[in-house]
Amino acid sequence: MSRFPSCIVLLSLLLFSGCDWFKKEPSPKEELPAATQEGRHSFGVLLNGEVWQPKGSSGRFGQGNLIASYQFDGTFNISAYRREGENESALSIYSDSIYSEGVYRLNNPSRQSVSYLPMDCSYDQDSTVYHEGKLTITRFDLEAKVIAGTFEFVLARPGCDTIRGTQGRFDIRLF
Repeated sequence: MSRFPSCIVLLSLLLFSGCDWFKKEPSPKEELPAATQEGRHSFGVLLNGEVWQPKGSSGRFGQGNLIASYQFDGTFNISAYRREGENESALSIYSDSIYSEGVYRLNNPSRQSVSYLPMDCSYDQDSTVYHEGKLTITRFDLEAKVIAGTFEFVLARPGCDTIRGTQGRFDIRLF
C-alpha cells in the first residue's frame, strides 16, 4: 500500500507539469504599426532599436497623442506624444516644403527637421543638436486628406545619447 500514495503524487506531478494553468502569459510585445497608405492615423518608429509609438494623451488642452497638419504653403508637421506613468516624450517631424510624393532631407532645423523630447535630454532645433534624416512621402493626396510615408534620422547632442530612428512610418488623415 505504500506505493499507492507515491504513484498518486508522481501521476499528479506529471499531469500538472504539462498544464498551462500556472504559467504566466508573456505580455504582448509592442510592434510597429503596418506601413499603410489609407489614412489610418498611425505612427511608429524604432528608437535605438526599441518600438516608440504614440500612447496616452499629450495632456495639452485635451489633444490626442498624434497631431498632424498640412498648410498649402507646403508646411507639414506631425507631432506624436507618449505617456507611460510619469514618463513622457514627444517626437515631431517638420518640413516647410512638401508639395508631392518624394524624398526630403531632414537636416535643416529651421526648415526641415526632427525633434525628440524625452524627459532626460532635449533634441530640438537647438544649434548644438546634430540633425540628419530622410522623410519619404509615399502618398500625398490632399483630395482624400491622406499623407503617408516613412522616415529615418539620427539626432546627437553633447552630453546625451545619440538617438537613431529607423523604420519610421506614418499614415495620416488630415482633418
